[in-house]
Amino acid sequence: MAQTYFDCVLAGEDDLMLDNNLIGFVQPWNRYTLAMDDLSLCLGRITEYLSDKLAEKVAEKVAEKVAIDVDDGSGKESIQKTTPPDPGSLLWFFRNMEVETGWYFAQQSLDRLLNHAGGQRSLVPNTPTLAYSSTAVLLDDLRRLPVVLTDHLEDLSMEDLSMENVLITAMPADDLLPKAADAAPVQGIDALIFQVNRGKIQQVRVAPAIVSNMDEKDNTLIISGQCDQCPGENSEWIFSWKTSTGFVQPIPGNYGAEQGVFWVMFPLGNRQSKIEQGAAGELVIRILAWE
Repeated sequence: MAQTYFDCVLAGEDDLMLDNNLIGFVQPWNRYTLAMDDLSLCLGRITEYLSDKLAEKVAEKVAEKVAIDVDDGSGKESIQKTTPPDPGSLLWFFRNMEVETGWYFAQQSLDRLLNHAGGQRSLVPNTPTLAYSSTAVLLDDLRRLPVVLTDHLEDLSMEDLSMENVLITAMPADDLLPKAADAAPVQGIDALIFQVNRGKIQQVRVAPAIVSNMDEKDNTLIISGQCDQCPGENSEWIFSWKTSTGFVQPIPGNYGAEQGVFWVMFPLGNRQSKIEQGAAGELVIRILAWE
């Protein structure tokens, strides 16, 4: 969700005025994930036009935060970043207070989700396992599907390559990705969903996932977001943080999903800040959907 405020005097250049007889403005730069149960009374609805504009603004903010290069049509890849408020200005103080407010609510919601999930990543009561005798047999099945397997997989021994790692490194083929004309305006992640029947992967599809929160705290990268088209029940979510040097696995027991909302925490090296990780990092989501 994106936070709102009633006094338009405190709106910045990257804020959007509410419409449809609603007073105030929405803050695309100040967004976080909440469960549906955390929301209270609905005060009104914005127009579809404003919803689309908000989606575009959020896409810009996501691109800035994770340093995604976008083509501006000039032949050069760049990101149009919004000028931050001057330190010490009224807008600067206001936005710092708004971020603290948002952080409080986001943490409360995330704590409840983690406690409710009990530290389990799987949404299946008795988690099934893939019925493959070896990783090599799994690779044979994946080669029949519209996914791309990285070249270095062939160079690794089966002892060094678990089935989970194979699924993480598998990338969607172009046929699976939405066409440019049909693509949503918000830049997000392509979550790869593997349909499993009797322990074997039968099909694969892509669902768009949106990162709504990315923060660093105590050498931990905290990410949460939403995937409305991702399966909830009878599914197992696998997360990884892809960097230029490899894949970082989540902190055990600190990842999961519920009602389309996902959360995951990654350990950050002492020499790498969130910004450095984000510049070369990408969240990877793979889901096993059991039939």
